[in-house]
Amino acid sequence: MRKFPKSHRDLRVRRRKGFALVLALSLMSLVFLLVVSLVSLVGTDLNLSELRKQKVIAQANARMGMMVALGEIQKHLGPDTRVTATADILDERVESGKSYVNQNYDPGLSVSNGIDLNEDNKYNKLAFGQRYWTGVWKNRAKSKGGIQPGAKPFPNILETGNSVNKTIMPDSEYDPHPAVEVAWLVSGNEGYDKKLAVLQGSGTFVSRQDYIEIPDGIEKDQRYFHSGQTSYGKEENPWQDYQAVVNENFSNQGSEEYDPKYFHPLIDLPDPDDQQYPNQTVWMLKKPLLKSSYDPDYPEDWKNHLAGEPVKVRKTNFELPAETEGMPSSTGSYAYWVADEGVKTKTNIVNPKKGEDNWDDLSVASEPNLVTGFGISFTQSIEQARQNILTLGMFSEIDEVTGDASTKSDTIAAHYHSLTTDSNGVLADVRTGGLKRDL
Repeated sequence: MRKFPKSHRDLRVRRRKGFALVLALSLMSLVFLLVVSLVSLVGTDLNLSELRKQKVIAQANARMGMMVALGEIQKHLGPDTRVTATADILDERVESGKSYVNQNYDPGLSVSNGIDLNEDNKYNKLAFGQRYWTGVWKNRAKSKGGIQPGAKPFPNILETGNSVNKTIMPDSEYDPHPAVEVAWLVSGNEGYDKKLAVLQGSGTFVSRQDYIEIPDGIEKDQRYFHSGQTSYGKEENPWQDYQAVVNENFSNQGSEEYDPKYFHPLIDLPDPDDQQYPNQTVWMLKKPLLKSSYDPDYPEDWKNHLAGEPVKVRKTNFELPAETEGMPSSTGSYAYWVADEGVKTKTNIVNPKKGEDNWDDLSVASEPNLVTGFGISFTQSIEQARQNILTLGMFSEIDEVTGDASTKSDTIAAHYHSLTTDSNGVLADVRTGGLKRDL
């Protein structure tokens, strides 16, 4: 026998109990959704905090690398008797950036023009990415063969200025070119322990046996400086002799760990993606050398869109202290490369009196010929105002520079290692120090 509710009141009570269950389940779902959202928000915040932390650490590492680079510049280039040049002087290729305005830069292409310095019947190239390292040189301050080890590198003609003491005996074998390599200004070569020389001994008893230099013009049997013991004199050609000494003293590519005693342009660095020596190097310069055909959506294809040679250097690793006691310490790294702006053509020099006197225009080049030398021309409206151009990138953005945007961009990229807007200097006497006299 089926029972019926005694009244409508009982029916309403049962319906209310079912609604409470649905409401409870809805509230639980809402609370669960809030918890999941909060967990996701906290996780996102933690990730962002970690990214901010990594960004701050990276900026601090880069700042420290910059300070180390400035210290190395002051240490090696502080004296007036220093000369700089790029490692391109060790590369036997002779080429113009104009060749790569309309074609891509390919380091694997055969060389058609060059100077065979080591007389091996071919044009040798430096390792890809090391051609534009900056080197520092000084005068030898030793006579050939070490016969007069205390002689100063002064010519026989004594000057009337006070910069040269007349009591100093002149060296009869004066060599005016700055021969001795002092340093290569890239990361990995910083610090007291890194010395560009042939050393003997170890620890605190280490001393220099030979300079690192190209013994050009010195007879094979006189290529020593302290005594008859020398690293030079094994090759008749001075360039081959120099390369043999560098490879013998600084290269250790046969070992399991790549750690040369000194990073020299003649010693090949591994690429950053090298499988044998991973994460040892980094590309310091590549973006300004990319052509307009480069697509940022395919960054791995950057080597196929180059207009010039990029720069790679060794990373310097260091240990970071642990944040809390008992936690393991971490490692950081920095890298730097010092570019030589002094060997480049300054583009924003303008002669306001150009054209007033044809004889003056022919006698002294008071401003660079950008049209003939680099294919860069200006409209008449900006010809006198181009001294206000502050960066090379402005050349491709200014409408008054003739040519379409892609052509201007490719031209600047192809001549990046030859043009600058920031070259400044003083007329220093690199032989005796101080400013030049009797100009």
